[in-house]
Amino acid sequence: MLTYTGHEFIPTAIAWSPDGTYLASSSWDWSVQVWNASTGALHFLYQGHTANVNDVVWSPDGKYLASGGDDGTVQVWQPDL
Repeated sequence: MLTYTGHEFIPTAIAWSPDGTYLASSSWDWSVQVWNASTGALHFLYQGHTANVNDVVWSPDGKYLASGGDDGTVQVWQPDL
């Protein structure tokens, strides 16, 4: 069992990458974090939102993430993995 503890506030959504290698989590700390699902190591931190982030989803090919937040935006971005 692994426990991910990188967010400062409540995690709001979790999404597996299509290949099962990574987990992406969004939070009320205005960030999205990408974790190695096997080790729990943080691989990428996205801080493009200016308010709570409520959802995160991977593209079908696993190259992009989309996140939506209380700042009224949906942002599509490529994690540096």
